[in-house]
Amino acid sequence: MKKQVFITVMTALLLGCSGTTKNIDSNDIKYSEAKNYYFRNDAVAPSSPKITSQEQFDELFGAAPVMGTDGEPTQIDFTKQFVIATILPETDCPTEIIPRTLKTSGDSLIFTYKANRREKSTFTMRPIYLLIVDKNNDRHTTIVKEE
Repeated sequence: MKKQVFITVMTALLLGCSGTTKNIDSNDIKYSEAKNYYFRNDAVAPSSPKITSQEQFDELFGAAPVMGTDGEPTQIDFTKQFVIATILPETDCPTEIIPRTLKTSGDSLIFTYKANRREKSTFTMRPIYLLIVDKNNDRHTTIVKEE
């Protein structure tokens, strides 16, 4: 009897989980997040969100290592990868950039995100989100837009 209940519960869990899986569109592009970087206060936001060299990246961002596991900045190999940088204006409202999709559309890559803004604080910040993308997904135009 216990075995039968266990099997029933496991089946229900599996069926419940299968409905929550996201369908992968053939236009979806895989990416990873570059963590533990900050936008330099002496830098000017680039006109294009695509960053293709270490030199260009270093002009815009500084490393921000923290203690603990995964505290080192994410390594980026610009011979095989490029970065799509979402850089929002300076704000006194703590803001989290939540990625939604990275898709191809014609000869463009389109990254969509949601900005989760909180109440006003006593400090300012420059919200950023850095995507690392394989160069084989390089397109002529990269577009970043908020949902």
